[in-house]
Amino acid sequence: MPHIRQTRGLCIDGFAPHSQYYRTYSCWPAFITLYNLSSGMCMSSKYMFLKMVIPGPSNLKRLIDVYLELLIEELLQLWHMGVRTYDHATDWAFMIRAALMWTMNDLPAYGVTSGGIPRGLWDVRSVWVIQGHSIYSTVGRHATLTATNSFSLRTIHTEGIRIAFTKNRVENKVARPRLTGGQILDRVANISPAVELPSSLPDGYGSDHKWTKKSIFWYLPNWSSLLIRFNFDIMPIEKSVFDDIFNTAMDIKEKAKDNINTRKNLKIICNHPELELDERRPNVMLAVYKLGKDQKNRVCEWIPGLKFPDG
Repeated sequence: MPHIRQTRGLCIDGFAPHSQYYRTYSCWPAFITLYNLSSGMCMSSKYMFLKMVIPGPSNLKRLIDVYLELLIEELLQLWHMGVRTYDHATDWAFMIRAALMWTMNDLPAYGVTSGGIPRGLWDVRSVWVIQGHSIYSTVGRHATLTATNSFSLRTIHTEGIRIAFTKNRVENKVARPRLTGGQILDRVANISPAVELPSSLPDGYGSDHKWTKKSIFWYLPNWSSLLIRFNFDIMPIEKSVFDDIFNTAMDIKEKAKDNINTRKNLKIICNHPELELDERRPNVMLAVYKLGKDQKNRVCEWIPGLKFPDG
């Protein structure tokens, strides 16, 4: 009979203490939470445990594994042998075992913990954005749709969405197969783990692969068999997306994503003539997604009355 294990999640992120965001100081707390509970219980502070605080002042990046080694040793002990635990409610002792189900991070911390890079990898179609800050922007995103997606290849092509996104190009490729945990483990098997000294990237980085290290989490016996290993914390992603949409719709200067440079890039890359700049009035950028004065007033009157559930 297989052992019943506690299922745990690990959350790691860097922050500046005392809201000193203007100072170059970053420390990293690591929290463990239990998932063998209801959603209301597992997210409460009573069942979230601060396992360690990795001190600053600098961002550890790939060297975070050096500090996580003690935590991994504890997880290995909970997996193989278990820990004798006393249950006060039933007045008896038992061996408790546990398994780490995943980590939860924002995008930058995902790159730190996984050893991968959170932007553009392997066979990614891209263009160089000419105007602005020379941002490397991936395009051809419709090529990542699967054949079973509700926006099927045929539907997208006939509705013109596929053509409208990128000028003079039609995407016909489907998504690449998702790599299994075993396949990813094979790719990182010969990559060295992070060590404190000398702190350098592994051999072949940039030419043969884009892994900065073999993550310490791969030493957990169950890690390669998990469907999801590194989860994204959706809250900062949601906030970032909302801020961009809101600032653009409200046409807030210096914060809106719709500006002269983006319109110039749009003319070169995309097939949206209705959004191209009028050379006679380059500072006038009209769009259906921008709110008028009356609409902005209605939004400002509506927001104070919003009520959201706790959580």
